Amino acid sequence: MFYQRDDKNISAAWAAFCDNHTWVDTLRVGLGTNAFGTDVHEFALVSNTSTTTTFGPKAGDSALLHGQAYYVVFAVTNPAQAAEFYRTAPLYIDQTPPEAHWVVDVFPQELP
Repeated sequence: MFYQRDDKNISAAWAAFCDNHTWVDTLRVGLGTNAFGTDVHEFALVSNTSTTTTFGPKAGDSALLHGQAYYVVFAVTNPAQAAEFYRTAPLYIDQTPPEAHWVVDVFPQELP
């Protein structure tokens, strides 16, 4: 589980995908609010050698939602059109401000 304060973008980086029997023909990347969903951004075709992408808020929204889990989802397809699906761990948007803590200095002469 990961958290980030930025509610405007989610960036993802990954090691290049490979297929042990043939090669990666297509790579599609999406963003969703459940483990393999793409309800925020539908799958988009990217270069099969891509290793990074960035997503913004859903169309019509001005920001990603505080407290919401987001998953980057990958669809990797070989030339036979056999597809494998992968996802990241959940990333939560957390706009909670830090708690204010107080420090009180006590000098020895002030102790009873």
